[in-house]
Amino acid sequence: MVTKADLEAWEDQYGKIPDGAIVIMNSGWHDRYPDKTLVFNTSNPNDTTSFHFPSWGKDAVLWLIAHRSIHVLGVDVPSLDYGQSVDFPVHILISKENIPGLENVGYLDKIPESGTIISCAAMKIVDGSGSPVRVFALIPKFSDSNSAMKYHFSLFVLLCSLVSFKMLNDNF
Repeated sequence: MVTKADLEAWEDQYGKIPDGAIVIMNSGWHDRYPDKTLVFNTSNPNDTTSFHFPSWGKDAVLWLIAHRSIHVLGVDVPSLDYGQSVDFPVHILISKENIPGLENVGYLDKIPESGTIISCAAMKIVDGSGSPVRVFALIPKFSDSNSAMKYHFSLFVLLCSLVSFKMLNDNF
């Protein structure tokens, strides 16, 4: 699971997570799609008690909520909580803070670890707990002639769902 120490190490390398950031864990799980036995890391993907995949640790999410002002939390795996979770603390924590969650985010290996502008387009679903979503990434590209940053547009995320317990009904 991603820990508070992992977040601090990331910030040591890339700088403080900016206010309003979309923070997405990239475990490299993209190589496992679309094989369900690999995605859920089990020989029996119909048995939820056998799931085994990485995700956010409770301590990391508590730290993000207390010390950073993020807008969205995401993962490249099937859930914001690790594979064998039975109490889903990450879902509960972000729900209380009205922070939407992205699951099954694809193509994270195609974008840099920081500096990308990400936009999420979700459908409004009345009384729903989730929605399909398209995620767009504007990736910085530096010009050789000067140090000015330019952006080029790329659509990366095809396999993604938005988990939002309150936001879908209140903020659209």
